[in-house]
Amino acid sequence: MNLPSLWKRRVFVYLSALGMMGILASCSNSDDDNSPPPTVPALPIGPANAGTPPVHTLGNAANGQIVFRFETFGNERFWTDAIRLPAGMVAANVTPLQALQLGLHVDIDAVPAATRTALMAELAADPT
Repeated sequence: MNLPSLWKRRVFVYLSALGMMGILASCSNSDDDNSPPPTVPALPIGPANAGTPPVHTLGNAANGQIVFRFETFGNERFWTDAIRLPAGMVAANVTPLQALQLGLHVDIDAVPAATRTALMAELAADPT
C-alpha cells in the first residue's frame, strides 16, 4: 500500500466519524437550558354563564306511546322492500312462536283474534 492512499483512507475515516458524532449530537433530546416545557393554557369546561336552563315540560305520555308504537319513521320500506323480511319469513316457514323466540316484538292487542288464538294454541303445545 502506498502512503497517499493510506493517508486518504485515514482522513476519510476521521471525517466520517466526526460527521456521525455531529449527527448523533444533533439528534439528542437533551435540553441544555433546563427550561420547563411550554404550558398550554387551560380551556374552560363549558360556557362562562350557562344562564337559566329551560323549563322541561312533561308532554302527553299516551300520545308518545301511540307515536312509538305505530310510527315506523320510514323504516317499513327498508324492511319490506329492500330486505324483503316478510317474504323471507314466509319462505323459511317461520311460525309466530319462532318469530317471538327470534326477538320479534308484537303488540298483542293489534294482532287479529284468529292469529292470537293460533299463537296461544302453539304456546300451549310448545314443551320449552
